[in-house]
Amino acid sequence: MTARLGAALVSMAMTAAACGSSSPEVTPSPTTSTVTVTSSTEGATSPTTPQLSASFRGVSADSITIAVVSVDYDALRDIFGTDLNYQDPEPVMKPLLDDLNERGGINGRTVEAIYRKFLPVGSTDADRVCLEVTEDVEVFAVFGGFVGPGAQEVNLCLTQLHNTILIGLGGTAAQYAKSTAPWIVGEMDPLRHTKALVALLVEQQLLAERVAIWASNSELHPLVDDVRSELEAAGAVVVFSGVQSAPASDLTASDGEYSLILERALAEEVQAVFWLGNGLSPPKLHAQSAPEIPIYAPFADQIVAAIRDLDGVEALTIYGAGIFPKAFREDPVLARCIEVVEANTDITVQRAEEIANTEPDWYQDIVTNCEQLEIFSLAASAAGADLTNDSFLAAAEQLGAIDLPGEFASSIGPGKYDVSDAIGLAVFDSTAHGKGDFVPVGPLLVFD
Repeated sequence: MTARLGAALVSMAMTAAACGSSSPEVTPSPTTSTVTVTSSTEGATSPTTPQLSASFRGVSADSITIAVVSVDYDALRDIFGTDLNYQDPEPVMKPLLDDLNERGGINGRTVEAIYRKFLPVGSTDADRVCLEVTEDVEVFAVFGGFVGPGAQEVNLCLTQLHNTILIGLGGTAAQYAKSTAPWIVGEMDPLRHTKALVALLVEQQLLAERVAIWASNSELHPLVDDVRSELEAAGAVVVFSGVQSAPASDLTASDGEYSLILERALAEEVQAVFWLGNGLSPPKLHAQSAPEIPIYAPFADQIVAAIRDLDGVEALTIYGAGIFPKAFREDPVLARCIEVVEANTDITVQRAEEIANTEPDWYQDIVTNCEQLEIFSLAASAAGADLTNDSFLAAAEQLGAIDLPGEFASSIGPGKYDVSDAIGLAVFDSTAHGKGDFVPVGPLLVFD
């Protein structure tokens, strides 16, 4: 396979979390009371010292066992022969856990982690890892989760089949409905995200009058009607919409389908395409045939590395929604995590915009791992001595507004388990930071 195919596959894997259709919903059945919430950055020990016991699978009187599950990036580099700046989480998560445990752990229990990797192509490798962490090791919770074509569905092996908490990557409305264990997602839910992009375009007076909607896979089809409603309520005319039938990994078929859509857009005088999902066909074919038609891409910042490599990308106008510029050491929660990692490893953390495409992006790795650990620590600490799935969820739902690394506003509450609340409008600039990046257009706004 070519390097371009490898990049596209990885981009698709990394954006699968952005391809759900509603917030996770898990019905809690609380069995315990909660205790005062204490941020894990200040120590997660309970104000009291209750009797600890083996309260749940993966929870003993002394420890809580978790699994940190990630893509096997080394294997992807070998298979596809492409440069990736994503890294394994263990070098970052281990010092963060050591620091947490040195400060008392979770209500006196240490947090012990196992680390497992999978190939994000098909379900076989993801199934193997799921069974290992749930049946062989019997962990209490999983950080990260499964992404990629065929692998993403295996998250239900965790949250439904084995009733295991998942902190990290997102899923679909159907998956959330089937889950019996808490499933908390770091990113803003895709539906809120897409609605926010429409609102941001209106706020900056950049919403076109005639818009087409394109969803890059069938899982995103449920979002199309909601986006149509948002666009029409904002005064735009939705000329037509379409949903890709070919898998995003099939570049030839994907290009063929989108070529037809683009021809129709040109013929019917569409002024912008609202692009839901992943794959690279829309920006690639726009650059070749219709650079004058802007693309509204709510999740495009998550595949920015792949967009940079497209021929003719400098002629495109791509609007996305996210946090730009990225938070850095001025974020106190993130600053502490960076300090801990740098003090205990040979890692030096640079701003995301300063990192070359082929250099390790330790900044993003720290943001992701620090955020997942902070969410888990806050909820598990508030759950008290009797730590179970039910007490964890009940405690999480009472957290409300919380400070998370890399976020400007975030919250958890009943029925709301996607924590990110603040994003802003940005446009892709092929010259930004010497490599191409999204730059802000207007301020960050809170969408809760």
